[in-house]
Amino acid sequence: MRPRLITDPNHPTRIFVGTRRDSHGSSTLALPGGHLENFETWEDCAVREVLEEAGLRVEGVEFGHVTNDPIVGEDKHYVTIFVMCRCVDDEGGDNKQVTQNFEPEKWESYPW
Repeated sequence: MRPRLITDPNHPTRIFVGTRRDSHGSSTLALPGGHLENFETWEDCAVREVLEEAGLRVEGVEFGHVTNDPIVGEDKHYVTIFVMCRCVDDEGGDNKQVTQNFEPEKWESYPW
């Protein structure tokens, strides 16, 4: 399960993406996400993964879409749960959080 899709509160039509670095999807744009921990909800997983990967705090997490993703060449099969959320207003009141790349081995950059 890979929760995803974050909007910028300053530009609600923009979504947050990064450029992947690892072997799966290398040099392609991808949304933040990861695997569910035992007994974790989709919503909690999305909040945790976005904070762990990009240092962004999010809220308003809700179901968006689901896809069935067999990856035959890699002998893997994922069910991807897309969720939608928005960045939490910064405590300073300017609505601008700064992204950080906490997993540089997996991500080249976050252009937002």
